[in-house]
Amino acid sequence: MKQALHIFRKDVDQFWPEIAINLALISSLCFTASLSLDPWNQWNGIMQTLLPLNWLFLVARVVQAEPLMGDRQFWVTRPYRWQSLLMAKLAFVTAFIGIPMAISDVIILHAQGFPVVSNAAGIAWEMVLRLAYFALFPMILASLTRSLGGFVIATVATLLGLSFYATIAGRADIHWQPIMIGTVLVPVAIFFQYWRRTKIAVGAVACGALFAVGAMGEPEFYGPSDIPKGPSLKVEFEAHARRFQQGWPGAAEAPLAFEIVIRNLPNGLQVQPGLVRLKLSRPTSDRTYTTQQTKGMLYAVPGDPTHWWLETAARKDFYDKAAGSNVEVEGVADLMLYRNLTPIPVQDGRFAVPGVGFCEIGRNQMLECGSALRRPRVPIHIGPDSTTYFPRTPFPAQLTISPVIVSTLGGGYVKEITVGDAVYSSSATFNLGAIRLEDYLETPKK
Repeated sequence: MKQALHIFRKDVDQFWPEIAINLALISSLCFTASLSLDPWNQWNGIMQTLLPLNWLFLVARVVQAEPLMGDRQFWVTRPYRWQSLLMAKLAFVTAFIGIPMAISDVIILHAQGFPVVSNAAGIAWEMVLRLAYFALFPMILASLTRSLGGFVIATVATLLGLSFYATIAGRADIHWQPIMIGTVLVPVAIFFQYWRRTKIAVGAVACGALFAVGAMGEPEFYGPSDIPKGPSLKVEFEAHARRFQQGWPGAAEAPLAFEIVIRNLPNGLQVQPGLVRLKLSRPTSDRTYTTQQTKGMLYAVPGDPTHWWLETAARKDFYDKAAGSNVEVEGVADLMLYRNLTPIPVQDGRFAVPGVGFCEIGRNQMLECGSALRRPRVPIHIGPDSTTYFPRTPFPAQLTISPVIVSTLGGGYVKEITVGDAVYSSSATFNLGAIRLEDYLETPKK
């Protein structure tokens, strides 16, 4: 223990300029991110790029102060115990990378209005991830090389290899298991390298960590296909009075609206509609049918969670030729079933969003939402035809430099967003029967 402390003090004395630069960069990030989380802020982006590069340089300098490759190093004959050397290097990266960044996380989260205590586990896990990927993994590369130039070449080659691997493997669907494997294997590789000081021993272990690190860019992708399939829902058609048109389509379209009822909805769940695909079929003079494929959207009837307006549009030429005849209307509606579905009006300035953190209309009139340490756990709907599903992770944090993750969702036209816990995905196939389209033509507002 005394020897490890001696090595640690020696490294602090030797590399105090690099330590000072590192702490200055962390302080700069802490200051700017505490004041503003604007994703368009170039200084924030510069800091989040410079810090990892600086950590690579700092780790390489510290590890190569006592190089592991070869048998003529002074510390081998002095001798240093490899356990003391390893403890000193781990203490160094923890003291000057892990802990300062954790303190910065606490300050930024508090300044941005996020609770610190409830995010304590995420702050701790974030420190583990940063140490594993920005300190310990570079330690492997630095321990396999004898000079800073060799470390740079090894780092560039590694990054190119990871890019190639990500391209070949198609990492659009990245799971949490590789992140966990990399977090475990990287420390194991460091241990073997300091214990055995051989490229062969560490190479086999580091190889597995290499591919795991290649999958660490994003947590698991999450979308509608990942949500469990729910019960089949029944859609019924109801006659209605002609509805006022909400928007005016192009001159070549005839706006239509049908009132429908969604049945078999489980207790406690609410429907969030997605896209509706429709097929309109009209008879022709030669006893065949002419069809039109179109799309529609569902709009809720106020005060009734089961009644919806199905809005669509037929081509004007199709509508004119179908006048006076019955048209078959059939389709498929994509539906999501939610619990605790909550509409939230978009306000001036910052406003709280359950399950997300906060949202606000930022620069360029874009809706920007910030969450602590990981992407939001719930989908965000910014319109009837636009839902944002965020990558998910089972851990309390995902690898990032700033503890507040800002997602840009849409333009300033958004008046309301809806959030909730996605429970099931479902679809409903329906047939409205043979109807006359002119009976369901929407009437423009005067």
